[in-house]
Amino acid sequence: MSQATLTDKPRRTRQREATAEPTTKTDEQNASLATMQEYLDETFIPEAEQRGLSRDRIGEIRQAAHRWQWWSETKYRIARPLLVDVTARGLSEFRREVIGTEIPGRDGKIRKVSPRSLNKTLQAIEQIIAAAVDDGTLDDSRGLLRVKKVQQPEQIDKLIIPDAELSRIMEAAADAKWPRETVDGRPMSPGVMWQTAVVLFATYGMRTQDLIRYDSTMRPIRWGCVRGPGLSPAEDGVMECEHGWLSWVPNKTRRKKNFAMCLPLTPAARHQLDRWREAMKPADEAEPLMPVPMTRDKVYQQWREILSAAKAKPKPKLTFDEDGIPLSMDREYKIRHLRCTAATRADEHGAKLSHGSVGRWVTGHVSNDVFSRHYRGMERPIVETLTSLPMPAGFSPEPEPDRPRLRVVG
Repeated sequence: MSQATLTDKPRRTRQREATAEPTTKTDEQNASLATMQEYLDETFIPEAEQRGLSRDRIGEIRQAAHRWQWWSETKYRIARPLLVDVTARGLSEFRREVIGTEIPGRDGKIRKVSPRSLNKTLQAIEQIIAAAVDDGTLDDSRGLLRVKKVQQPEQIDKLIIPDAELSRIMEAAADAKWPRETVDGRPMSPGVMWQTAVVLFATYGMRTQDLIRYDSTMRPIRWGCVRGPGLSPAEDGVMECEHGWLSWVPNKTRRKKNFAMCLPLTPAARHQLDRWREAMKPADEAEPLMPVPMTRDKVYQQWREILSAAKAKPKPKLTFDEDGIPLSMDREYKIRHLRCTAATRADEHGAKLSHGSVGRWVTGHVSNDVFSRHYRGMERPIVETLTSLPMPAGFSPEPEPDRPRLRVVG
C-alpha cells in the first residue's frame, strides 16, 4: 500500500463528493481537536482495515502514535499533542532523543528503543501524516514529512551449520561445565542439558530465551509443555505422534496473540528429553525445562567453549573494501544460527516429501495470526517432515544390537 493512499479516489474528488459547497480549511481548523491517536481511531485505522492492512502493521502504527504522544507529553508537557503539530523538525528531535532510551510501550512495559524499532516508528508517523494530507485532514501545502532514518547495526549473517559440525558440537556439549546448579541451587548435569538444548534448537529453532532464559521478563518452556504420545494438543489438531508433542507460546509473539506452537517430538528430541528428565528430576510440571541461573554472559561463554572444543567455525566472510580489494572477516556460530539451521533442514527434507516451505512453520517465522488460521492445513506436512527428519550423527539414540536368538535343538 502506498504511504500516501488509503482510498482509491484522489483527495480533491473525495472533498467534492463530501460537500456541495466548496470550503477551504486550514490545518488548525481541520485538526485543532485531533490528536494523532484520535485521527487513527476515527479515520486512519477504519480505512486501513478496509484496505486489508495487516494486524502487525496496524500495531506498529498504534505504537508509533503512542511513542510520539509519550515523548510530546514528557518533553513539552503537552497533554494533547495535535496532529497538526507534527513537523520534520520535531521528528528529527524525537529521533535524536529516544534512540537507545527506555520508554513505556502501549502495554505499559518499559523497553529500549532499538534503531530498527525507531525507524519503524518514524516510517509509521510519516505514513500517518501522508494519509492525513491525502484525505484533507491536513492542508496539502505542508507537503509530506521525510526524516532521515537511524543507521542500523550490521545484521548477523544467516549461517547454516552443516551436519558434520552439528555432530561435533553435540559431542563437545557432553563436556560442558556450566551450569552446575539450577537457579534455586539444586545440582545440574550441564552436559546433558546442553546436549538436549542443541537437539531442540537444531530441530525446532526456538529463540534462545524460549528455552534458556537469562532475562526475568522472558517466559521459558516448562516441563508441562512436553506432552506424551497421542493426539496433538492444538485445539484444531487432528494428527497423532507416537513420541509426543512440544507446545509453547514464543516470547516474541505471546503479547500479540497467545497461540501456541504445537510440534511433534522427533525420536532424537524424545530421547534427549527423557535423558534430561532423568538427570534433572523436576519437582513439578511448572518448573522451567532448563532452570539455569539468569546470567547472559555465562550462557554465551559456555556456548563459545563448546564451539571451541568442537572446532566448529564457519568459513570467513568475503567482503571488499572501497577499492575493490577482497577482505576476509572471521565469523563464529551463534546460538541463533541453530534457528536458521532448523528451518533449512526442515525445508530441504520437506521438499523431498513434496511439502513446500515447512521450515518457516516449524520455526514460527510466519506471523502469529497466519499460524493460527492455517495450522490445521499445515499440520500434516509439519508432522510428516519432523517425524522422518534425518538427524546428524550423535543426535539420536544408538540402535540396540540384535540379540542372538536361542534355538531349541532336539
